[in-house]
Amino acid sequence: MLIGNINTIPSIVNLPGQGCGLSEDYIVKVQPSLDTNDPETVTIGIRNLGNPYTVDWGDGQVTSEENPIPSHTYTEPGSNQYTVTVTPKKDPLLTGPQITQLDVGGGNTSTRRRTIVDIIQFGKNTVINSQSFMDGCQNLGIYNDGEITANDLPKITNANAGQFAFRNCIKLNTNKFAGLFKTANQQTQITSLRACFLNCAVFNGSGYDAWDTSEVITFLQMFDGAAIFNQDLSNWDTRKIVSLERMFEDAGAFDQSLASWDIPSLNSAANFKRRVSIPAAEYTAISETNASATLVSWAAQADVPEDVPLLLEGSTLNTAGDLARTTLANKGWEIELS
Repeated sequence: MLIGNINTIPSIVNLPGQGCGLSEDYIVKVQPSLDTNDPETVTIGIRNLGNPYTVDWGDGQVTSEENPIPSHTYTEPGSNQYTVTVTPKKDPLLTGPQITQLDVGGGNTSTRRRTIVDIIQFGKNTVINSQSFMDGCQNLGIYNDGEITANDLPKITNANAGQFAFRNCIKLNTNKFAGLFKTANQQTQITSLRACFLNCAVFNGSGYDAWDTSEVITFLQMFDGAAIFNQDLSNWDTRKIVSLERMFEDAGAFDQSLASWDIPSLNSAANFKRRVSIPAAEYTAISETNASATLVSWAAQADVPEDVPLLLEGSTLNTAGDLARTTLANKGWEIELS
């Protein structure tokens, strides 16, 4: 089984007896013309550790594949969309798990990831065993107001599965993944949500407050560039969080209290600073009420960390918030409001 890192091809793995799809088929809808480098070809990664797969490319062509990253060229595709169905072939002579691996696209920097416009089904045996799950699928949801069709979810079997999970999915706005990192869906608990929704410009999905973050140590850049995201995250368990650095940078609509968060391990706090290249009029500062409530709660914690920088650009504080700022400053915090 392959474990991904920042430069590897993102992957999905099929294991019998897991997931909640109606069949084992992994089904996606693609539009080849969205790959500006090769507008006729689609790559669907298939890593098979034992048996081949059948791939129905949606244009009448069905192939049996053992190549780990097979490609298919469509004849005069124009702007047509195709439903690609990947079906595992089971060897009846083999017993036990027949492990196979599906890759969402050709790599997190590949323009071929642009061809995926919808996920129809993940398949009942699908799990995520690496980071960068949907990274770079910038046209996912483009024809359905940011939504996907699939109602099933892959299981989590890798601690880094949340890292870069939806980075640069700039059209995605869905509640379908709200159960992805819930306790019941994690066979291995996630430890990183770094850049999970980085540059997800229209994402404002709800239900993500139910994610199990009890083992997560970093939210680095999690909502950086998620310009309209503004959901309540007060239920998150943050006791092991080390870094909130740039978590809400350029998340210009975010205005929530983080007063419920326990932060004994924190050494880098949230950054609400906006890049100067973006007009300030498009953003609102964290409200006085929420900024103050957050500081009051954090300053009152018995095990509050020392020497933490925090940017709350444009915010003001009420009397209680200002006193809390002083308390934190006495512990070495540097809290900037402008």
